[in-house]
Amino acid sequence: MWIGIYLWVVHAGSYLRGYFWGLMSALVQTIVGDVIPFERRGRAMGIVMTSFSLSTVVGVPLGLYTAARWGWLMARDPQGQVSNCWVAAVVGGSASLLATVVASRLDLRQPISN
Repeated sequence: MWIGIYLWVVHAGSYLRGYFWGLMSALVQTIVGDVIPFERRGRAMGIVMTSFSLSTVVGVPLGLYTAARWGWLMARDPQGQVSNCWVAAVVGGSASLLATVVASRLDLRQPISN
């Protein structure tokens, strides 16, 4: 994988990440507002916003550590080791699968009673 070898690819990926982060943030807040009953909505929004902040607080130093340890070009991975791109793909795919399973169990045909 030669994804991170060109700086413009890194910049384009960062742009796309920011774009979809904004969409995802708004979507998650809308889902919490629609699905969670009014009495528990404040706590649910607090948990969601805490997870957003925690991912930034933990993710940035972890990314910097891996870049300092193995280099920012680890995505090309000439030695056959597990690269950051594959780790991110596995974690993201697992989270998407979990979200799909949880969302499929919600009964959204009935309005949530307050």
